[in-house]
Amino acid sequence: MRYNDSIFLNLFSNYKDEFIGVGRRDFIIYLEELVKAGEYGIALEDFLVQMYEYDLEISSNDLDIVRKLCENMSIDSNLWLALSIRASGD
Repeated sequence: MRYNDSIFLNLFSNYKDEFIGVGRRDFIIYLEELVKAGEYGIALEDFLVQMYEYDLEISSNDLDIVRKLCENMSIDSNLWLALSIRASGD
């Protein structure tokens, strides 16, 4: 299934500064390359794993987007559920 690249690119770009802050300056570029190659699932999974690994907080709005994308893509709910504990209120 083909998704709208901008959904993913906008989501990832919301956390560019956070990843720079933890020393992952090129991580968003890597995710953008995956999206442009049509590797949406890999990009989303890598994003979620790194958000968890670096203990980064996700906004409740973005978490809702992530939840819907994961459900549509059949991505393990544990990936986004772990972030829901740390979700910030918007």
